[in-house]
Amino acid sequence: MYFYFFSFSGLLAVLRLKKPGIKFSRWIKWLLYSVTLIYFFSNLFISSLPTTAYHLISMIIFGLFICSLSETPYSFLENHYLKYLGKISYGIYMTHVFAIHLSGIVLTRINASKLLKTEWYMLI
Repeated sequence: MYFYFFSFSGLLAVLRLKKPGIKFSRWIKWLLYSVTLIYFFSNLFISSLPTTAYHLISMIIFGLFICSLSETPYSFLENHYLKYLGKISYGIYMTHVFAIHLSGIVLTRINASKLLKTEWYMLI
């Protein structure tokens, strides 16, 4: 189901690139922000909708919310350090899986050597 979240957001991104004149009006932005806050701070959606409808509504809310946020530059995001982090974040994202696997291998070997020293096979 999460594939649809990325697909819908990607579709909105392509639409924004192809049709840059399409903008959200101020009241639609406030409506989206309000619905997103209600989504996060209440269980209104999850308790009143079936699972498929809940995921569909979530996909639409978050896709439109991110799309509306990308229209307006926010001053707190225009920080030099955040811009640098944004430039290197894809590389970090691509290498984090290797770091997790490497740490798993190292920790498994450390735990295995501790278990072998205590003769864990005698406990069985």
